Amino acid sequence: MDAIRGNMDKTILPSWVSPVPRDWGTKARGKLSAGHWKVLFTLHFPITLIWLWRNKTGRMKEILHNILVLVTMVELAGLKSTSPPMAKGYDDNYKKYVKGVQDLFKEDTITPVMHVAGHIGGNLRDFGPSHSRGAQFYERRDGVHGYNKRFIHLLQQTKTNNKTGEMEDTFMRNQAHAANLMSLIEGSKDVRSQATEAVKAVQRGTNYRDEGLALATLYNLDVNLQAHDTRPTNYQLEPLSHEESQLLKAHVAEKYGSMDIDTPDPERFRVHKLKDIEINALRYTCIGISTYDCDARVCAIVNGKKEMGIIQHILQTRIRNTSRSPLAEQYSGTDTYLIFQLFTPPTLQLEDPYAAWQQHLNTMGLDITGHLYNPMATNPPRVVIEPENVQGHIACTDITPGLVHIKQVSRVRQSTSLCK
Repeated sequence: MDAIRGNMDKTILPSWVSPVPRDWGTKARGKLSAGHWKVLFTLHFPITLIWLWRNKTGRMKEILHNILVLVTMVELAGLKSTSPPMAKGYDDNYKKYVKGVQDLFKEDTITPVMHVAGHIGGNLRDFGPSHSRGAQFYERRDGVHGYNKRFIHLLQQTKTNNKTGEMEDTFMRNQAHAANLMSLIEGSKDVRSQATEAVKAVQRGTNYRDEGLALATLYNLDVNLQAHDTRPTNYQLEPLSHEESQLLKAHVAEKYGSMDIDTPDPERFRVHKLKDIEINALRYTCIGISTYDCDARVCAIVNGKKEMGIIQHILQTRIRNTSRSPLAEQYSGTDTYLIFQLFTPPTLQLEDPYAAWQQHLNTMGLDITGHLYNPMATNPPRVVIEPENVQGHIACTDITPGLVHIKQVSRVRQSTSLCK
């Protein structure tokens, strides 16, 4: 437990992750929330135990394997989307876990909770993802800035006449309205598009974007790539360095196939440097904005490969209108680009125990264990990516001098091609 607490102190988490209290597991702390247990079990336990027991054999290695199988089960059960292969993957891991418990702890018996866990695979097949019916929705819903919106509190705020026999009907009608609205949004592309535009209008018209973000998250609206360019303090207008300009010009030349990267274009590349951007209703920042750059640390697709790194700059440029019509506007819109600093894999002849376990487990394509990387270099390799390349935030842990453990974490839960 001391080793886990020590690594927790060295782990940089995204701002939306509620950190586990350092005195967890003590009488003074008492019980943890379900969210804290999930962070502890799916993130901090694997980080520490895999490294601590990397050279263990026999019983200790088998215990670690069983723990990681259980972590895989938790991740599969919490996916936002599922499919028959994913449900089968859960069942296969559940059977391995139960057999592991029976082999490793022969004196123990199967508990009711373990029995109930065996029904989750069937529930995924019959009823879909767990978030649509999970009890935690009725207990708590995390807000974007750390406060909690309680479902029971929402019921308390419903206007009623406090008369027994009528109050229950009011609650039912109120929730039926919400359910019908969800069905309408999910079933009509036109309504969904209008709702998305309404959310964007709410965000543009107020500094308090929580209500719009909550609606977008609840109904899975496509509020993507919305930079916070509506607030004057969010950006500054300044030229790029020569290296940054060359990177951006090369990317734009490849994208549009119409620009000579050696030809200066100061009008186009005098860009807005944004402090943050919203992608899929999540906030990402550039270096120097969030604490320890926690919201600038992301996973992204670069040249078809998943890479880990830090967002150095968020840039917004104008798109020149190519229409020859004399009535056409000079600019047709804006493009947003991210200059992305890459973490590099270790160069030493060191076997990555996290990668080894990832290959050994039946993870169904999910990142369960994370991987080892070199610390961010003074002059790291940099690439230009676009917002749609960003896959999510990452958690970074200085696991040992000269090595950083990195694992992707997802607020809306991971998904894989097997979910489709």
